[in-house]
Amino acid sequence: MRASVFSGGSKTLRLSRIKFGLLFVTTGILVYWVMQNDLFLPLRITVGYAAHAPKGLTAYIDTGHGFNEKETLLFTGSRFSADRRATRVWSGPPILNLRLDPGYRPRTIILNSLCLDSLFRSTCWSAQELAGKLKPANDIGGAVLRDGGLYVTRDGPDPYLVYQGGFAERYVEHARVRNWVAVPVAFLLPVLLMLAWSWSAPRIVELGRRFGQASIRMTRWQGLGVFVLLSLITTGNWLQLDDAGIPVWTALLVFIVVVTIPGAIGVEPRPLKTFFQGIRGDGYPAAVAAILSAAFPVFALLALTWEQEFPYVGDQHFHLDIDRATYYFVRDHLWELSGILLTLFFCMLLGWVRIWLLAAFMFFLAWSYTEVAPHYLVRYPGAGRFLVAPFFHLAENYGWNSMLNAARLANAFGILAWLLVLRPLIVRRWPDWSIAPVAAAFFFQAEVAYYFTSSYLEPWSLIFVLLAIEHHMRFGEEPARTGTAMLMIGFAAVIKEAAIFMLPIIWLSGRPWRFGPRHVFSTVVTGVAAAAPFLVYYAIRSHAGERPFRMVGPDQFITIDKLVETYYQLDFHYGWGGLLLSAVLLSWLVFNVFGGTRRASALMLLGGILFYQAFNYLEATSLGYAGYTRYYLFPYLLLCAGLLFLQRHNERHRGSVIAATAVAVSIVLNAQVLFPYYAKTRQHDAVRNFTEHYDAPVFMPIRTLVDKAAISGALRENERITINNPLAWGMPSIGLNYPDLSRRYKLVVEENVDCVCRPEKSVVLQPFVFMGGLNSHLRVPETRRARQQFPKKRFYSIWVDRNNQRSACLKSMGASCSSVFEVREQSELVGILGVL
Repeated sequence: MRASVFSGGSKTLRLSRIKFGLLFVTTGILVYWVMQNDLFLPLRITVGYAAHAPKGLTAYIDTGHGFNEKETLLFTGSRFSADRRATRVWSGPPILNLRLDPGYRPRTIILNSLCLDSLFRSTCWSAQELAGKLKPANDIGGAVLRDGGLYVTRDGPDPYLVYQGGFAERYVEHARVRNWVAVPVAFLLPVLLMLAWSWSAPRIVELGRRFGQASIRMTRWQGLGVFVLLSLITTGNWLQLDDAGIPVWTALLVFIVVVTIPGAIGVEPRPLKTFFQGIRGDGYPAAVAAILSAAFPVFALLALTWEQEFPYVGDQHFHLDIDRATYYFVRDHLWELSGILLTLFFCMLLGWVRIWLLAAFMFFLAWSYTEVAPHYLVRYPGAGRFLVAPFFHLAENYGWNSMLNAARLANAFGILAWLLVLRPLIVRRWPDWSIAPVAAAFFFQAEVAYYFTSSYLEPWSLIFVLLAIEHHMRFGEEPARTGTAMLMIGFAAVIKEAAIFMLPIIWLSGRPWRFGPRHVFSTVVTGVAAAAPFLVYYAIRSHAGERPFRMVGPDQFITIDKLVETYYQLDFHYGWGGLLLSAVLLSWLVFNVFGGTRRASALMLLGGILFYQAFNYLEATSLGYAGYTRYYLFPYLLLCAGLLFLQRHNERHRGSVIAATAVAVSIVLNAQVLFPYYAKTRQHDAVRNFTEHYDAPVFMPIRTLVDKAAISGALRENERITINNPLAWGMPSIGLNYPDLSRRYKLVVEENVDCVCRPEKSVVLQPFVFMGGLNSHLRVPETRRARQQFPKKRFYSIWVDRNNQRSACLKSMGASCSSVFEVREQSELVGILGVL
């Protein structure tokens, strides 16, 4: 009996020792941190603005070190906050002065108020008071009080307003917390946490047990309505239902009403825990092979280019700007969106989905009539932007050197999300031998790796298309599961529009007429639900007149120039190895059409490939981009997806050997282009110019030159650096492109600056465009490039003209600047920085 009591007491004693150890360690860490750091009372700063907020509004503070831009206080970047306010909490040293930078584009903005809220006191300045407190400086044309607002006119690229006189402690009362107060708190906090844990632990276990028994109560048709509304949320297009017009949202409302008619009563509930059961795999070796085949080429390239210069001229700056705006938009509406999703979850558990569908749709419709929609949702769908928002939060709050890396990491992360989360839940397979050959053939292709480490929209869309194809090939014969593939295509289309073309092809390949008219009607309704979010977006885009679809004339469909240019670019991007692999994959698809057991699936893939090829040749916008590999991402994915037919060998003898052989062959053939591209990343970024197309990307040695001058000691902190734009293409928001440099210096972009150091422009940076990649063939004799005149290179002559001024620019800087730094690539001058 004693032994029993002692055993139980011993167990309790051991648990108490663990708690005591955690308490002791936590207390020691907190006390040490308090003693080593100053603590301050929080201060909330709020800037109120009228209908048009300054895009990229930034507030800098002076805590005794001047406005050195290292202590950035407030970022908004959004013009669409519902309450027209931008707020940030500061918990650092007392603020001595404040500076507002109202963006970079010349226009008029309206400021209404500035408020400081501390623990003990709140102080607000109205527009009238701000007119006397804020001093316009540096590219501010004027600050005029009118109609209850302070109208600030921006003239140049670097405007700001400074608060005159500084802040007084009697206004702010933002003081240091005394150590004698903080230390007892550091002792008390772990004790309170330990008590809270002891009280909540058994209750958390009980909640977990009940959660494991929870079930989803929702009909299949109600699931279609949920898909439509969730897609509208992720695209942000609910805010433009009013712009789409009454017929569009009325049709949506009718659809929602129809799918809500069947109730959840009598529906077999599905326990939540079953979503994670029954997932199959081929063991750890297969999982490792699949993950490495997909992730290694992309993450290796991302790591090698993490500190690269900014890629100009392509759409990457456009996407970066929109990703930033989307992040602020999500942040400003996080509570509303979270509440909507949370109520959906509980309604699914309670069987009240029909109530949620009607209430949520009416809420979205009313919201669209009360708030201005973000302009960036018109040109492209917005679902992919929401996937970038968490990574952008990390980039901004942890001071990444490149904000573009947020979108790049989000695209690369999509591979892991596909293999470890989405594919197990949707296809019911862990990474295995069936997907490893597809991953190796697709992701080891150099252009695929490049786009998955870019800010373009295609990567996540390609992932959902691949999910749809594999799900359809595995479960297409089961009538109850044919709609999932179409829904995946529908969501892929609100990330990148081109995916929508696979929707009718998948419907046809499923041959729903085999199961009777009732099943045909069911799949048609599912197809309508899958297409509805895209159709809403397309209606909004058409209403705005953004990029209408136009077809080329018969004389422009297939020409010798197009065919020659297509072959040249495919040879450049794929090499003989990639072209050979593509030929083998195409032959494999044809074999499965005539001699395989998956004829319908093979015809689906071939039909998709042929359609995308024809569309790229017929659409007028694509006229000048024959051979552009970005247009070949979807057909190339379909080509690689044919390797899924190898999955039937996995159930036979030596199936893993066949899959491993396919992986090895794909890697070897793709390595001809991919590995030399890796080697280029170890040189100056300029050697990768024009490896995407004739006009993109363009890397210029801006960070390289600035760091070179800073290391030498010639460049001082807070220096104004004037960068001459050589691109004939805008370079807006240079601070967003180089946030690490903008924290140390004042970067200003100007056009046609002469290469002369002056007192008002003491640091001049002149980059040049290195003609590499696809443009390198223009150096060869006329006989070689006579047939390479398609497409027209609209910027090429400007780049050549400015490159011809390199010697004169270097000579001029040498004569007027005390220090001159240069960067060369293959003996060619690609950048000069002069310091007075």
